[in-house]
Amino acid sequence: MQHLVEEYFPDEEKPPITVTFWGGSPICARVYVEELSDIDFEDSYSYLYFRIISISNRDYRTWTRKRIKEVIQHIKEDMEFDGDQVDLKLEFDWQINRPGNHEISLCCEVKEFGID
Repeated sequence: MQHLVEEYFPDEEKPPITVTFWGGSPICARVYVEELSDIDFEDSYSYLYFRIISISNRDYRTWTRKRIKEVIQHIKEDMEFDGDQVDLKLEFDWQINRPGNHEISLCCEVKEFGID
Protein backbone atom coordinates (compact mmCIF):
# COMPACT_ATOMS: atom_id res chain seq x y z
CA MET A 1 0.00 0.00 0.00
CA GLN A 2 2.83 2.41 0.79
CA HIS A 3 4.06 2.24 -2.81
CA LEU A 4 0.66 3.49 -4.00
CA VAL A 5 0.79 6.40 -1.57
CA GLU A 6 4.29 7.27 -2.78
CA GLU A 7 3.20 6.99 -6.42
CA TYR A 8 0.19 9.28 -6.07
CA PHE A 9 1.68 11.64 -3.47
CA PRO A 10 5.42 11.75 -4.32
CA ASP A 11 6.05 14.83 -2.20
CA GLU A 12 4.05 13.24 0.65
CA GLU A 13 1.57 16.11 0.44
CA LYS A 14 -1.97 14.81 0.06
CA PRO A 15 -4.66 17.04 -1.47
CA PRO A 16 -6.51 19.13 1.13
CA ILE A 17 -9.87 17.33 1.07
CA THR A 18 -10.37 13.84 2.44
CA VAL A 19 -13.68 12.11 1.76
CA THR A 20 -14.46 8.81 3.43
CA PHE A 21 -17.46 6.71 2.40
CA TRP A 22 -18.71 4.50 5.27
CA GLY A 23 -21.16 1.66 5.64
CA GLY A 24 -21.24 0.29 2.13
CA SER A 25 -19.36 -2.38 0.31
CA PRO A 26 -16.47 -2.16 1.01
CA ILE A 27 -17.24 -0.87 4.49
CA CYS A 28 -14.83 2.06 4.07
CA ALA A 29 -13.41 3.82 1.03
CA ARG A 30 -11.27 6.97 1.25
CA VAL A 31 -10.27 9.46 -1.45
CA TYR A 32 -8.13 12.59 -1.44
CA VAL A 33 -9.07 15.43 -3.78
CA GLU A 34 -8.35 19.08 -4.49
CA GLU A 35 -12.06 19.95 -4.77
CA LEU A 36 -15.33 18.16 -4.01
CA SER A 37 -16.23 18.51 -7.69
CA ASP A 38 -13.41 16.02 -8.42
CA ILE A 39 -15.70 13.28 -7.07
CA ASP A 40 -18.76 11.94 -8.85
CA PHE A 41 -20.85 11.11 -5.77
CA GLU A 42 -23.62 9.50 -7.80
CA ASP A 43 -21.22 7.06 -9.47
CA SER A 44 -19.50 6.46 -6.13
CA TYR A 45 -22.84 5.51 -4.59
CA SER A 46 -23.65 3.11 -7.42
CA TYR A 47 -20.45 1.18 -6.61
CA LEU A 48 -20.18 1.59 -2.84
CA TYR A 49 -23.76 1.98 -1.48
CA PHE A 50 -22.40 4.08 1.39
CA ARG A 51 -24.53 5.35 4.28
CA ILE A 52 -22.23 8.02 5.66
CA ILE A 53 -19.92 10.53 3.98
CA SER A 54 -17.19 12.02 6.19
CA ILE A 55 -15.39 15.08 4.87
CA SER A 56 -12.40 16.97 6.18
CA ASN A 57 -10.59 19.85 4.56
CA ARG A 58 -7.31 20.96 6.09
CA ASP A 59 -7.75 24.40 4.46
CA TYR A 60 -10.89 25.07 6.51
CA ARG A 61 -10.20 26.55 9.91
CA THR A 62 -13.88 26.22 10.82
CA TRP A 63 -16.92 24.39 9.49
CA THR A 64 -19.72 26.97 9.41
CA ARG A 65 -23.41 26.21 8.84
CA LYS A 66 -23.17 28.08 5.54
CA ARG A 67 -20.21 26.01 4.36
CA ILE A 68 -21.90 22.76 5.41
CA LYS A 69 -25.09 23.77 3.62
CA GLU A 70 -23.08 24.44 0.43
CA VAL A 71 -21.37 21.03 0.69
CA ILE A 72 -24.70 19.25 1.22
CA GLN A 73 -26.23 21.09 -1.73
CA HIS A 74 -23.29 20.19 -3.99
CA ILE A 75 -23.45 16.49 -3.09
CA LYS A 76 -27.25 16.39 -3.30
CA GLU A 77 -27.28 17.98 -6.78
CA ASP A 78 -24.64 15.52 -7.95
CA MET A 79 -26.45 12.47 -6.57
CA GLU A 80 -29.89 13.55 -7.81
CA PHE A 81 -28.74 14.37 -11.34
CA ASP A 82 -30.26 11.22 -12.89
CA GLY A 83 -33.46 11.29 -10.84
CA ASP A 84 -32.54 9.71 -7.50
CA GLN A 85 -34.10 11.25 -4.41
CA VAL A 86 -31.38 11.74 -1.80
CA ASP A 87 -31.65 12.77 1.82
CA LEU A 88 -28.43 14.13 3.37
CA LYS A 89 -28.27 15.19 7.01
CA LEU A 90 -25.47 16.34 9.24
CA GLU A 91 -24.77 13.50 11.67
CA PHE A 92 -23.52 15.64 14.58
CA ASP A 93 -23.39 19.41 14.88
CA TRP A 94 -21.04 19.83 17.85
CA GLN A 95 -18.10 20.80 15.60
CA ILE A 96 -19.87 23.66 13.82
CA ASN A 97 -18.18 27.03 14.28
CA ARG A 98 -15.37 25.55 16.37
CA PRO A 99 -11.81 26.28 15.26
CA GLY A 100 -9.60 23.47 14.06
CA ASN A 101 -9.42 20.98 11.23
CA HIS A 102 -12.54 19.00 11.97
CA GLU A 103 -14.40 16.40 10.02
CA ILE A 104 -18.10 16.50 9.30
CA SER A 105 -20.22 13.41 8.73
CA LEU A 106 -23.33 13.34 6.60
CA CYS A 107 -25.92 10.56 6.79
CA CYS A 108 -27.00 9.59 3.29
CA GLU A 109 -30.21 7.87 2.28
CA VAL A 110 -31.18 7.24 -1.32
CA LYS A 111 -34.98 7.00 -1.34
CA GLU A 112 -35.61 6.32 -5.00
CA PHE A 113 -33.39 5.14 -7.80
CA GLY A 114 -33.37 7.13 -11.01
CA ILE A 115 -33.91 5.54 -14.38
CA ASP A 116 -30.77 5.02 -16.47
